[in-house]
Amino acid sequence: MAVAVATGAFGAHMMKDILTPARLETWNTAVLYHFLNTLGLMALALASEHYKIDLKAPAIFILAGIIIFSGSLYTLCIADISFFGMITPVGGVSFIIGWSLFATRLFKSEKS
Repeated sequence: MAVAVATGAFGAHMMKDILTPARLETWNTAVLYHFLNTLGLMALALASEHYKIDLKAPAIFILAGIIIFSGSLYTLCIADISFFGMITPVGGVSFIIGWSLFATRLFKSEKS
């Protein structure tokens, strides 16, 4: 969570005069997905306390999504290397897999 907040603040204060408006929007998209999925990981941790489900795989996919999706967008903005924009969808797919696994396991679980 701290990293998401820090990258948001960094973008708002340090990058606003460096990045084009389009790149700043890309940065903010990375921050949004980083922040929301970090909150989601916290929700997974809480859910694991209340339900009899193994949440390691969903958490790994969501964490990978944060690293690949947001990380590639951060890198794209800083380095301006278009390759990083091409791997961003891999992170999006990782989010989809992680949240789908979580939903499937949650609906099949019993409350402890």
